[in-house]
Amino acid sequence: MHTRNDEIDGGLLVEGELEFAGFTTGTVHVTAGATLLLTGTAADLLIEPGGRAIVRGTVSGAVMNGGKVEIHGMVGNVVDTGPAASTQLMPNAVVRGNLL
Repeated sequence: MHTRNDEIDGGLLVEGELEFAGFTTGTVHVTAGATLLLTGTAADLLIEPGGRAIVRGTVSGAVMNGGKVEIHGMVGNVVDTGPAASTQLMPNAVVRGNLL
């Protein structure tokens, strides 16, 4: 798994396996077949069907989940966007908004 620990002014496209420990002001977009381990901070998170994310850090805005997401950290709203979406809230997870 590749690791990035930088500050991004804008979004980030994940097309493979990535641990992101940095900060981004935009949307982190996880494509089908990709895996993200988020230990840093993102404004928003978009997971396509077939994509996977593990959130141990913070998503200050929305998690738009069409794939699989495991939330251990803090997020705003969580929206499952399709019938194949799977959201797991772990015991330490904090959802500050709505879970839809």
